[in-house]
Amino acid sequence: MCQENRIKRGGGQVTLAFEELSDCLPDEGADQIEESAALRELIWAFLDTLTKSERDVFLARYWAFASVEEISKHTGFSASKIKTMLYRTRQRFYVFLAREGYDYDKA
Repeated sequence: MCQENRIKRGGGQVTLAFEELSDCLPDEGADQIEESAALRELIWAFLDTLTKSERDVFLARYWAFASVEEISKHTGFSASKIKTMLYRTRQRFYVFLAREGYDYDKA
């Protein structure tokens, strides 16, 4: 039963996923509704810039909190390729937010 609950909560992947995105996202965005709405719109705009495979991998990791191993099994890509895709996509996300004027230091 505990294993089932852990899996439902992301199997420990939630914390790891947020740590990976910590350079791009604010620490306390939930307190600022307007800022959260603006960030949500930017995230959707960013997702539109990705290829289908990049988007699928990014959403699997940071929306569904799937592990790299789970994503690898689902996509057929190696774990190394998944890690590289996630790293490069995070870097592009960081640049995208900066270019769009999102000040994640203030959020």
